[in-house]
Amino acid sequence: MKNREQILAEINTLSASKGFFNVLIRLTAINLNSFVDTLATRDWRKLLNQNEIAFLFGFWLKNRNANFGGILDIPQTANYVHELMDELHLSFMKKLPEPSENVSYKEIFITSSSLQETIFYSGTGAYDYQYMDYLESKYSYDKEWLKSKKDVDIQTCIDFFTFLKSVVNYKLNFKGLPADSIEIYSIDKNCCLFKKYPAFLKVIDLFSIKDNDVLNTEFNDIGDLNVFLLKPIIDSGNKFIFPFPYLVAESIFESPFYWMLDDTGYKSKALKNRGTCAEEIVKKELWKVFPPERVYNNVFVMANKATRLTDIDICVFYEETLIIFQVKSKKLTQLSKKGNLEQIKLDFSQAVEDSFNQINKIYDPIIKNKCNLVDEQGKEVLKAESIKEIYSICIVLDNYPPLLIHSRIFYQDKDATPIAMTIFDFQILLKYLHTPALFLEYIQKRTVNSKTIYTDTELSYLKYFMTHGFEMPEDSDLLMLDGDFGQYFDKHYYMQLLSRYSRRFPDLIGNIGRNEGCFCGSGIKFKKCCAYIGFEAQ
Repeated sequence: MKNREQILAEINTLSASKGFFNVLIRLTAINLNSFVDTLATRDWRKLLNQNEIAFLFGFWLKNRNANFGGILDIPQTANYVHELMDELHLSFMKKLPEPSENVSYKEIFITSSSLQETIFYSGTGAYDYQYMDYLESKYSYDKEWLKSKKDVDIQTCIDFFTFLKSVVNYKLNFKGLPADSIEIYSIDKNCCLFKKYPAFLKVIDLFSIKDNDVLNTEFNDIGDLNVFLLKPIIDSGNKFIFPFPYLVAESIFESPFYWMLDDTGYKSKALKNRGTCAEEIVKKELWKVFPPERVYNNVFVMANKATRLTDIDICVFYEETLIIFQVKSKKLTQLSKKGNLEQIKLDFSQAVEDSFNQINKIYDPIIKNKCNLVDEQGKEVLKAESIKEIYSICIVLDNYPPLLIHSRIFYQDKDATPIAMTIFDFQILLKYLHTPALFLEYIQKRTVNSKTIYTDTELSYLKYFMTHGFEMPEDSDLLMLDGDFGQYFDKHYYMQLLSRYSRRFPDLIGNIGRNEGCFCGSGIKFKKCCAYIGFEAQ
């Protein structure tokens, strides 16, 4: 087996060969494209994940103009690159110590290599349209800045991605194009939608790579900054190519905040807005399940009038139970993705551990009625004496796919493992735990079983609760849930999400003139393209 350096050197060489972009399109089609009906049954162990595909695009971006390789056989090279990526994954295992009585848990799992593996090989952590669901809320206080500095608005970004994703689905389902065709992911600049919505071109310009751009020159390994994640649209002459639609959604969601941080005059306001929006998002999600009068925010826990123990971002009081939600705007830094152990610990601490410690120190004062829970004006909002149980959840606004794995690893030797999840998983939980009693039962059992039932995703826990009520199998001390449990939602939740946004597509492309460039982006007039094959403009 090749070592890691040899594998990376081969990928680097191949990425400069003619046809490597076509190889990547084929790998994308095979590993990431699927009909909704088969999403929940795909064997993800045999597939490259989105991080791996984006990693390969990073090398292509680095070497796209080098041309020091030969002409590639596309199917054969795609298979070979897949094998190289499988070997790269196995290379992480070589750095781990062999399990034995003399090797501690921390020596195996709390290592640079082990934790970097959990980051790179975790799932996406969010569905693409979930980014669009929260885009308006995330930047609700920053609209003026985005308009004045970038000349874009949130709804245009949402409409643009809806169009982009819908066109891909339309081509795959109705035009009969092979899934590994570049045409699937291409839109001619003559497309009627760019004339109808010229603001789409402004969005594209923010997230696109130009032919003469020199990028990713320092990209060599997992964790290195990959510009393709930030600019996943390729401006190629007379066409725009977007080989990875998911990354377009993710970049639209993430990038504006970093643009604002670069504006020294706006940075402090952007940070304040981010915290405010995060709490508002969680509160509004909870209103879908709990009566608004049972949901409280900015609650101060006071030992006395002069001594504040801590403050609670959001909490819910239901049937003598207080559920505390600490909301964080924290994602993995680039240094963590490179495997820096101390930075991974710091990122996790800021995302989860600090919140968990905050709640721990107020548990006894509340249960023993030795504090007051008041609002900013000092008015009592909840009586501590009425609270008999307390549960806590940390909600992270940003995508943090290995969050649950890291919680288990860093709290392995503690009495309890904190419940921590992203807003994206939280949204799905509330969809299926749609009554206060059901949600409370889930949180109670999830907390109790945190040390006996293991899995890598919150959605696997949710599905196990829906089907088995979190019950342990008879005569079992420990239960490991396979990631397949969470795949249930790939079909049953994502289909609803997809349908909700795709209903907007006919309105976006309506009233097409027969002589206009077809909405599918082929570059052909509508009357000779999709109108010819039977599509009727609304």
